This record gives sequence, structure tokens and C-alpha cells, in this order.
Amino acid sequence: MDFKNIETVRKALSAAGSSIRGAIFEENGNQHGMSRALAQARNSNRALCMGDFLRIDVPASALQLFSRNDNGWDQGHVFFTPGQAWLAPSGVVQILVSRASGDRVVRSAVVSSSSSCPKVDVIALHDSATAMLHVRAVNFDSQPCTLSVHLRGCADALGSGGRSHSSAVVLRSIHGNNSDYNTPSAPRHVWPTQETTQANVDGSFSVVLQPLSFTTASLTCTVATSSVRRLHATDTNATTCAL
Repeated sequence: MDFKNIETVRKALSAAGSSIRGAIFEENGNQHGMSRALAQARNSNRALCMGDFLRIDVPASALQLFSRNDNGWDQGHVFFTPGQAWLAPSGVVQILVSRASGDRVVRSAVVSSSSSCPKVDVIALHDSATAMLHVRAVNFDSQPCTLSVHLRGCADALGSGGRSHSSAVVLRSIHGNNSDYNTPSAPRHVWPTQETTQANVDGSFSVVLQPLSFTTASLTCTVATSSVRRLHATDTNATTCAL
């Protein structure tokens, strides 16, 4: 999806004094493999970055009968046969996104140390209802990357008076080849892994992003509206979202 064109439209409407807002009603992927799942995760990140303009973002197609519709609309999230139902990788992404959502996009900066792994997209979100900070990262590269997250203004992870205490960080991730699919015989071929790590005493933690992966990191974090999250992606020229 070309968000540069959407940004051009947003700027033109704003310059004209228009109150019109946008909506994405169908993200068409033409297939239901891992490549669509990663694209969908990235589109969700970018749409949230434009949340003042884009009020809804909905991927196309939900239910699909297995071995039917094998054409340009072969892009279901939930596949079924008379006796079975399972999620496509893009359906799995919807689970991860729902567990790493928030009501505010947190300002972030991504600093690159080299260009050896340039295909990472990152966003940070905060959920005021649960006091959770969520970091979402999509790695489109065929090589792994290490994402080092540094927090500022996070009371729970950093503690009072600037002194830190360890905070549990829940990591969920899926990865695979672009052509990987879930099938009746292997309905969880692409399926999330989950592990828990600890933030360091300075509030930082690292996440290894597997090749062709979508990863979320979640931890308790009470923040002020003006707080800033700085995301440092080692060996990454990742895009940023600072709204």
C-alpha cells in the first residue's frame, strides 16, 4: 500500500481547510501466505501513524472455503472445510495486533548504525486503560536484526526518581518464508511463539527479529502524554513514526 500517496491527499485536504477523513475498507493481498501477513502488519503500523486522518483500516476477505476462489481473491483470513477451520498467517497477525494495540501512538525514533538490515518497520503504542506499552516490529529482510529498545518517561519500567527496576517484557512473534501457508494438514505451520524477558535496570531491552517476521513486545508502562520512546534498531535503517 502506498502511504506516500495517502499522505499527499491528507496534506492537500488539510491545506484546503477540509475536515474530510480517510478510511481503508479493503486491503487486497491476492494471496494468503506469509508475505501478505507481513504486509498487513506493516500496513497496520503505517495506518496508525496517520490516525488523525485514517479512521479505519480493514483487510479484505474473512471466511474462505479451502481450495475455492483460487484466483486474485484467494486471500481469506479464516479457511474452512466441512470438518475443520484454521487461520491463515494474516489471520494470525490479527491476533498479535489485537494483543498489542493502544489508544495512543507514542513518539519514537529509530537510529541506524549500518545499512546491513534495512527492511524493518517499527511503531510504539500505549494503552492507557491497561498501562501497557507495545512495540510492533516487522522485519521484511531475509536476515535477522537485533532491536534494542530504550525507554524514557516510563514509570513502571524505570521506577521512581529515575531508578529502574526490572519489568517483564512479553514477546510474541511469527516468522517464515514468504510462500508459507497454513493448510488442513498443518493448520499451525505459521503460528506465534511467546516468551518473556526482562527489561534491564536502565529500562532497555533487546529483541532479536527473525528473518521475515512480525514481533510484538509488551510491558507495563505508565507514561505522561509528552513522554518519548526512543527505539534503537541495531543494523537497521527502519522507518519511524513520530506523531
